[in-house]
Formats: sequence, structure tokens, C-alpha cells
Amino acid sequence: MGIWVRMCADGDVALGPLSDGLARDRYGLSGKHLRNIRHAATSGVLRRRAAELGVAVPTGCVDNPAGGRINGREMSVVPGTGAGEDMGQD
Repeated sequence: MGIWVRMCADGDVALGPLSDGLARDRYGLSGKHLRNIRHAATSGVLRRRAAELGVAVPTGCVDNPAGGRINGREMSVVPGTGAGEDMGQD
């Protein structure tokens, strides 16, 4: 989750395209790894897994950094999963 919080703080990384060069320079990870983290966070999987493990979600962790959009596309709402639902965070 710490990487996702850093990605959200960077803004463009959480919302835009991810190249391997940018991913390695800023995070020491591949672009594919960051895309997987972004997908897990925006789909609600990270938050759900944290709850299963009893791990506190860090301050600054958002499920939807673009206010309903990721990569310029509107996110779908998946009832009951938190994915795409308003989590009360701005």
C-alpha cells in the first residue's frame, strides 16, 4: 500500500500511462508491477485484503485518485466491492 500512496502523491503516476523507465527511476519496479498495484488499488482489492489481514490502511490511500476516472476512462461501479464506489475520500 505504501507504493500506491506514493503513486497517488505523485499524481501523474496514479492517473497516467506507466513506462518501465519512469517506474524503475521513481520506484525501482517495472511498469507492469505498478499497473498491477494500480489495478488492485482502484478495484478495491488492496483495501479488502488489508481488512482480511487486519492491517490499517495508511492515511493518503485512496481507491479512486481521479474522482471516478483512471487513464481518462470512467470506472465501473461493482456493487458490494467498493470498486468505483464513493469511499468518502476526495
